Amino acid sequence: MIRRVLGKDLHCLPDQSAPDLDVAALEKRRCNALLAKFCRFERGLDTFAGVGVSSRYWSGCTNELYLVENRANALCLLRKNLPAIARPGCRVKLVPGTAREFLENAARQGLQFDLVDCDPFGTCYDLLPLVTRLVPRGVVCVTTGEIFQVYRGLNRRPGRPPADEFRGHKVSQWVLQSLLPEISGACGGASIVHFYAYPSSVRIILALGGFPAPQQAFAARPHFLGWLASEGAGLSPQGPARDSRRSVG
Repeated sequence: MIRRVLGKDLHCLPDQSAPDLDVAALEKRRCNALLAKFCRFERGLDTFAGVGVSSRYWSGCTNELYLVENRANALCLLRKNLPAIARPGCRVKLVPGTAREFLENAARQGLQFDLVDCDPFGTCYDLLPLVTRLVPRGVVCVTTGEIFQVYRGLNRRPGRPPADEFRGHKVSQWVLQSLLPEISGACGGASIVHFYAYPSSVRIILALGGFPAPQQAFAARPHFLGWLASEGAGLSPQGPARDSRRSVG
């Protein structure tokens, strides 16, 4: 399937890799666009690049961009999409393999980044200490699908809240009371620039090392999407959640 991203056609998989399958996918594009508009990075890393939808945004705000992907079907399409991802002034490097392998190798080589995007199918909490080592000052975007487990009361991981504590519509409280502090702490006490939560995923944008992230640029963006918008109203750090049904632009 072909999808249009910032004026270029990208080959996409018929799954979450497609950039317009749900509200969260559209909101991710909007937030990526804001970062790319207001920030400039020396070296970026898309640790789970997929077919390169986010990479299309990151190539517009980085001087050097590493794309890491391990899934054979996504890697095949990512290679096809490289001409559409590449931009003048940005050196794009495709790295087949796992995110952990790349992060460990990068740490051994002393590489540093000021933009890292961690958006797996699932969670990537175990990688955050490595990511923090590689980003002394910059922006880290983290996406996690754990919210669906919490909503269904199936979260049994050690150190997590009791399975029924935030079950059902109380999951919005879990995002604010448990998830955000945990991710911030795992990234060395990074400040939270913005987040949004959807019934299937939460995406958090963090600033490390005092990086001047454009927090005000996200003031009009909602924190809770889908049916969470009504459940999360009044819980948002910036007041009631706003309507997320807007054009992509």
